[in-house]
Amino acid sequence: MTVFEVGQTRVVIPVKNFEEAKQRLSSSLSPHQRADLARLMAENVIAACRDLDTAVACDDDATALWAHQLDVDVIRTDGLDLNGAIGAALADTESLGWKSMAVVHADLPLATRFIDLIRGHTEQVLIVTDRLRDGTNVLVVPTESGFRFEFGPASFENHLMVAADLGLTVKVIDSPCYSWDIDEPIDLIIPRDLVGDPEQLHSYTERELLQVINSSIDAGPGTLDRPQLPGTEVEHR
Repeated sequence: MTVFEVGQTRVVIPVKNFEEAKQRLSSSLSPHQRADLARLMAENVIAACRDLDTAVACDDDATALWAHQLDVDVIRTDGLDLNGAIGAALADTESLGWKSMAVVHADLPLATRFIDLIRGHTEQVLIVTDRLRDGTNVLVVPTESGFRFEFGPASFENHLMVAADLGLTVKVIDSPCYSWDIDEPIDLIIPRDLVGDPEQLHSYTERELLQVINSSIDAGPGTLDRPQLPGTEVEHR
């Protein structure tokens, strides 16, 4: 089984058509604001991943054109749901000779230099959960592992079980910059201490992004403790 190597890792970012994205924010943001927010977050994630070969997985012409304009490769996944699309991206990544693939979701407004997050690990699977330790915001897997993707409710625990079934070693990384995703209106209120120094964020549209999100409180986010499966190590970064 291939062991994880940063230099042999391709990043895949699944991106939904911006006009259709983030419907659960409709009570707080207009359709135009939702589209702008989705685009700005995706651009921030792409900028954070620039040190690695990066591709966007999408199923429409407008998103593909946007990705090409940012000089990012495109993997078309027409007619597939998220898990099917990521599975197709894994097959494409393996066919090109990459040893591992990192799935990084596009709704991470605080994402910073991705290579710093994953450098130095020898585990075959790396996971960054959302801040409730339910979802999977980042997932790195070996391309030849036959990994089964389980994005959706309880995906963190499901991905741990898939890795265990395949006999893969796992590192779980707790990263504030990658655990904060935007799905619900409450997610738009980002604690100031997480935003940090704007000079350190990788998005060239960071000011516009924060204008849409309107970070305004000092309280830190809560977390839910989940049982840790045997053989899983948690690292805080």
